[in-house]
Amino acid sequence: MTKPGFITLFASLLLGLTSGVAIAQPAATQPIVVVSSALDNENYQLGLQAYQQKDYQQALGLFQQAAIDGNTYAMISLGSLYSQGLGVSQNYLIALIWYQNAADLGDPDAMNDVGVAYENGLGVKHDYKTAFSWYQKAAVAGNPTAMNNLANLYANGLGTTQDFSQATTWWKKAAAAGDVDAKYYTDVVNESLNAPLHNATENAASAKDVQVFNVCAKAAADGNVDAMNTLGVLYVSGRGVSQDYQKAFGWWYKAAMANDADAMFNVGMLYEHGLGVPQDRFKAHIWIEEAAQFGNQQAKDYLKAAAQQ
Repeated sequence: MTKPGFITLFASLLLGLTSGVAIAQPAATQPIVVVSSALDNENYQLGLQAYQQKDYQQALGLFQQAAIDGNTYAMISLGSLYSQGLGVSQNYLIALIWYQNAADLGDPDAMNDVGVAYENGLGVKHDYKTAFSWYQKAAVAGNPTAMNNLANLYANGLGTTQDFSQATTWWKKAAAAGDVDAKYYTDVVNESLNAPLHNATENAASAKDVQVFNVCAKAAADGNVDAMNTLGVLYVSGRGVSQDYQKAFGWWYKAAMANDADAMFNVGMLYEHGLGVPQDRFKAHIWIEEAAQFGNQQAKDYLKAAAQQ
């Protein structure tokens, strides 16, 4: 599964809105009890060979047999096939069921995949609290990707209370465990921690805001679209930097031009309210529609509400 990046909070920051996501129940699981090693399961090994040869239907059948034997690697492989639509019709719900099976048997990679599903609404309604819970379990179990994902939720206050200290801690752990994305952030955080503050009276909370801003500024300059999004949020909220809607627009526009749906919605909202740019509701509508087409749920909800007025 693709790792989720930072999720923008522009609507709540600017308009005081909540995301309105419903609390989703865990996906139903199939009764698999016995766990076997991937290395000693012939069907799993044959499935890998078929997958490498791009015979996805053959791989699907072999992974299913291995999964019935309780092989968690095969369950995750099945989830991947269903989520990508390889050898079978794409079905995020079935993918989630297989990830959930493996997660319930204690596989950290599967726990992270379940978290990704809940965070992104793949096969289930968006539920950041449940995503946070699964990322936390996977991170504690040693999964580097989950550590980075957990840090992102802490940084954005999604599914938990916003806590930059915890975000930094988990980014550092993820980077130490080999997560490449997390290393972007920890490198710059370490630099900012070792540098003297310009204002000696600056409190701890604002110092953490500055650290996060510095982290994102470095990553955005390196082309990280998720960091561009978060820079926009920081400029709008005035955390770690002086509030500046024009700069927020600039970073969100760059991310939007990279086909980021969250940024498209944020650009639309700035046009809608005339913040950082001249008010232009025609352009606002175009950007919000584009965001909805790219899957942004806030944009879909906004358009639905506007149509009912």
